Amino acid sequence: MVNKDDYALFYNIACNVFESGYAYINKADENYYFLNVAAIKFLKHINTTEMLMTSELDLNHLEGGFIYYDTSSVVTLLRVSYENLVTLAYHYFCGELDSDRLDWYKLCGYKNRTKNKHLKVSPDLAKKIQYEQEIIASLTKKLKQNGFEKPKKNDWKPLPWYQLGQKLGIPKNVCNCYSFWSSHTHTGFDSLMQVNTSHKLHPMQEIERNEINYVFMCSVLVFFIEGYVEVLTKLEYPQLNDMDLSAVRDFSKFMRLLDETTEPEQQ
Repeated sequence: MVNKDDYALFYNIACNVFESGYAYINKADENYYFLNVAAIKFLKHINTTEMLMTSELDLNHLEGGFIYYDTSSVVTLLRVSYENLVTLAYHYFCGELDSDRLDWYKLCGYKNRTKNKHLKVSPDLAKKIQYEQEIIASLTKKLKQNGFEKPKKNDWKPLPWYQLGQKLGIPKNVCNCYSFWSSHTHTGFDSLMQVNTSHKLHPMQEIERNEINYVFMCSVLVFFIEGYVEVLTKLEYPQLNDMDLSAVRDFSKFMRLLDETTEPEQQ
């Protein structure tokens, strides 16, 4: 049974590996700077998820007050953690770094931000908008000069999240969990799920029921650690031999065996 102790082990390993290597990576190649920014977000989301997953919320500021378990936030954060991991893996963990592809991803992100229309713009916000417009112009010019052919769908992802995760080698169990959660974490479905659970089960029952999520969380942490170490290997990080990754390798093997045992038989 994968539990809280396993999560604590892999989360600590992930943080230690990141803290050991991020400065070296930033100095070795500026194209990897975004890897470290995204890694921080990934680790923070995972940490927040575990905090919510093991806690009950006391809404005593409401009239009458009551205690409930925040199912919807837990599932939403788990889903976001998967998307963060897929983004990291697509750009950095699988194959050689493609700087044009990474710039295209950044350009898509900045262009999406321009879709936000502001009713009132402060001087500081105006400066930020101008700064990001300059980045858009710079990235556009660079990609054009490099002869980059943007995808027909005008999207940075060549495949939907679920299929892309599978192609990148993320465990099938993790991808399947994401697919299931995706149908439960959109607007009305999200609220409906919260109502259905929080009013039927005691918070402690929900906490115990959601312990199965430790399998998912340990899996994404292990995949992240292996990918980050692979980057350090490519960049010839001198202290790799100081890292004890035996538990990481063992869990990765466990997940491969789990995928094999749960894979449907071919007809």
